[in-house]
Amino acid sequence: MSNKSVIAIFVIGVASLLLAFWAGLKVTKEPAALTRVDAKTIAQSEATSKAAAAAPGGEYVVLVGTFGSQEKADQLTAELKRKLYKSAYTQTPTRGGDDTLYRVFIGPYEKKEDADRVANELTAEGRKGVMIRPRS
Repeated sequence: MSNKSVIAIFVIGVASLLLAFWAGLKVTKEPAALTRVDAKTIAQSEATSKAAAAAPGGEYVVLVGTFGSQEKADQLTAELKRKLYKSAYTQTPTRGGDDTLYRVFIGPYEKKEDADRVANELTAEGRKGVMIRPRS
């Protein structure tokens, strides 16, 4: 092999790596908008979760997921009902408001301890972002 062949192969290899890196950046950038929405929703949910912890009594619900489409929310609700969480339901966004997200809840529970137990079970199953909120 001549030096020109080695240099050509090296340049092609570097160009291929740069192209693959650029494609990876593009793929990771696309869901960033969803992440921002989810981060905002999580921040709001954390605030209401703190309010639930401060509430002396009342009813509690377990927030299992937040979705941009009703189909995905209904799929999770059906899955939870199959797993013996019969009180699972989908909350649709309010009309006329800025809220466009469908939320999946389980409950209500009169005692926070009962809601904690369900939240811990779901977290143990590997679900992320499970929160306890006061029923509104």
